[in-house]
Amino acid sequence: MNESDRGGTFPFGPDSDLRTRLSGYETADIGDRAEAGPGTGLVSLSFLFAALGRSKRLWCTLAVVGLLLGVAYIKAVPPGYTGTTSVLLADNPSMTPANEVPVDAAVAASIPVAAGVVRQLGLSESPSSFAATYQVTTVTYQVLRISVSGQNADDAMRKASAIATQFLKFRAQYQQSQERETDVQLDQQLAQARQQLDSITTQVNQVSAQPSSPAQQTQLAGLKKKADAASTNFGGVQTYVIQAKANIQTVTNTMVTGSQVLNPAMLAKRSPLKSLVTYGVGGLIGGLVLGMVIAIVAAVTSDRLRRRDDIAHVLGAPVRLTVGSLRASRLIPALPKRAAIRRRDLKRVVDHLNSAVPGSPKGPAGLAVAAVDDPTTAARAVVGLAAARAKQNARVVVADLSAGVQAARLLGVKGPGVHRIDWEGSRLVVVVPDPADVAPSGPLESATPLVMSAPPDEALVAACRDADLVLSLIDLDPALGADNLPTWATEAVAVITAGRSTAVRVHAAGEMIRLSGTRLGSVVVVGVDKYDESLGLTSVSL
Repeated sequence: MNESDRGGTFPFGPDSDLRTRLSGYETADIGDRAEAGPGTGLVSLSFLFAALGRSKRLWCTLAVVGLLLGVAYIKAVPPGYTGTTSVLLADNPSMTPANEVPVDAAVAASIPVAAGVVRQLGLSESPSSFAATYQVTTVTYQVLRISVSGQNADDAMRKASAIATQFLKFRAQYQQSQERETDVQLDQQLAQARQQLDSITTQVNQVSAQPSSPAQQTQLAGLKKKADAASTNFGGVQTYVIQAKANIQTVTNTMVTGSQVLNPAMLAKRSPLKSLVTYGVGGLIGGLVLGMVIAIVAAVTSDRLRRRDDIAHVLGAPVRLTVGSLRASRLIPALPKRAAIRRRDLKRVVDHLNSAVPGSPKGPAGLAVAAVDDPTTAARAVVGLAAARAKQNARVVVADLSAGVQAARLLGVKGPGVHRIDWEGSRLVVVVPDPADVAPSGPLESATPLVMSAPPDEALVAACRDADLVLSLIDLDPALGADNLPTWATEAVAVITAGRSTAVRVHAAGEMIRLSGTRLGSVVVVGVDKYDESLGLTSVSL
């Protein structure tokens, strides 16, 4: 039942009094009816897959549009030029290289280096904004790569060279400032040792100038020992400071002179094909995702009916037949297999309508095909049924009461009136009411007191006097009602396209048919989802 080739017809239940069966629907609101069954309105994976399947044209189109936009963008706005250069760094041998590399990279990407480049090149942008235009990456523990974008090739290479220069300059100044700070600290240590020696020497001189005495000699001997120790300490500190300054100067000179530009600035290699593919694929994926999101959101928020149970519940009549789409694409030619499926589904609809023709003990039988949303599809079924009945030597009158007179057009009738035509070797009578008559009366006698229309046209009555079947195509307008429908038919079959009509529209169509007194026996759903597993029965049909 999910696929179009699995549509079927359910047996009708036993007839009962029409007023008894429909009295509840005539007085009840749509919200008062029993629930259609489990899963009504359920959003599941199958529901989402069905929504994506129905809207594949949308998201496929958006994917193609995204692809074209991506390609157009890369053509209109080609990627900027990128200049690159590499810097070889000599680090302090006493430090761990793994710890020094992040520091060097951070210094290269710092605002002071960017400010130096801005000053050197006379750029109008701020140092912070310029710093965002280049990247520093670590190649090895001693090599950094600098990449910067530019408006053209010369601009990119000029900026890359300036960044490397300013980085090495700033790094050298930083190392030299570190050397100076260390020298100051060493000088302070040496000054403290000298101050300590001078203090003790002064005490020795003061005690030596005092009159000699045992206490004086003892104190003097102690101070001389301290003076000797202070002198030894001063000599050691002085030697350490001299050696430390020499080592630090050597390391600084090595780091400054050993750090240099490894590779001169050059343009980074870029592949036009790679850029084209990158932007094209990005646009394709973006359009695809956007289309799918739109399709899913539209399906979740839509109030249009698709499931059999929902349609039966809102319309108030059982869904007896479901088929696939009966419309072929106007842009893409139909494949032979798909065209054969459409013809088979149309024949099933015709067969169902044929089985729904009511019996009539006196006068012609009257069947109305109510096109809830697609008169064109319903018109094809009406023409098919009329031709099938006419081939069985039945006298058929086709009354096209729809706004677009689609059935009459298919039969070659364009103007109002009663027309006798030959169609595929059979005789048919086609009736097209005057457009000014908004509620034309039919040839059948109606016992419904609601019908207050003018008497039917005499030519119509004469044409239908000997007819076996009056087959009507109607589309229902809530502004006009359907009070005249019993004069055209005693039985109605609604044809609805899944996902095309809102619940309010479907409910109004069912209520207009019932209020007119015409029996709404069944519903035919066209374009049903293959994921729909509901039956489409109502409490009335059980």
